[in-house]
Amino acid sequence: MTHATLTVPTPLPPDAGSWREVEGGYELRFERRLRHAPDKVWRAIATPEGIACWFAKPDMEMKAGGRYDLRFDHPCTDTWTEEDQARVRPNSILVYDPPRVFEHTFDGDHVVRWELNADGDGTWLVMTHHVPSKDVGSMTSYLGGWTQHLRGLEAAILGQATSWNWDDWRALKATYDEQLKV
Repeated sequence: MTHATLTVPTPLPPDAGSWREVEGGYELRFERRLRHAPDKVWRAIATPEGIACWFAKPDMEMKAGGRYDLRFDHPCTDTWTEEDQARVRPNSILVYDPPRVFEHTFDGDHVVRWELNADGDGTWLVMTHHVPSKDVGSMTSYLGGWTQHLRGLEAAILGQATSWNWDDWRALKATYDEQLKV
């Protein structure tokens, strides 16, 4: 008698993002309850000093219609070179409404929206990332990247920088690949 082997996908971590198909692509969604007031969370997600602690080095004009250029200073690997580190990714700020909504373009025609709502003595954060249909093949890279970056947000709120970890990102991406059957 032959027995079939059942492969169970690796479960997603508790801080994983979700995804759903929407018009024109997919929406990635991350929600967090942070134990800090909205103005402190805002400083971490929407000011140059805060963003540099956990995400990328920004050059930005803090207003709707302003510039939001990002440079990712991840450690070099065989696939992420010094040229990648030096490359500036131009984006634009679409909405800048402190301390509630920060919306910007990302990687060209993607849109990322951050919404903050007071929640008792903390803040409820909802971040969405619209991935256009043409980039759906990169969706698990974005999910893994956001999951890892957002893990540094709590430290950034306290003014502490975090570092990118390629091994963690690869593991997260692989787990998302399993879940999405990529």
